Amino acid sequence: MLRKGAAGLDADWVRNDLGGKGATVRTMIRFILPAVVVLAPFWLIPTTLYVHASMTLPIFLPYVLFTHALNKVWRRHLLSKNGLDPDLADEYKRTRDAHIHRGYIERYGPRS
Repeated sequence: MLRKGAAGLDADWVRNDLGGKGATVRTMIRFILPAVVVLAPFWLIPTTLYVHASMTLPIFLPYVLFTHALNKVWRRHLLSKNGLDPDLADEYKRTRDAHIHRGYIERYGPRS
C-alpha cells in the first residue's frame, strides 16, 4: 500500500524528489525552463546580439540567482505541504558529509 502525502502524492517519491540526490538541480531546471520559454521569443526579434542580451539577461540572471537562493526554502515548503519533515531537504547532504562531521567531532569534540 502506498503512503500518500497531503497532496495525494506518494510520500517516498516526494521525499526522494525533494531531498534525494540531485534535488537542487531538478528544482532549478523546473524553475528555469518556463523562464527560458517566456524569454525565448525576444530572440526572434531581428536585432543585434547586444540588444537581445540587454532584453533578456537583466530578467534571466536575477531570476536564476533568486531561484538558487530560495531553492532550499521552496523544497522545505513542499515537504511540509506534503506532510513530511522539512529537514528532509538536507538528508542527502547530511549523509554525504557525515564523515566530515564525524572527523570534526573526533578532533575537536562535539559542537555546543
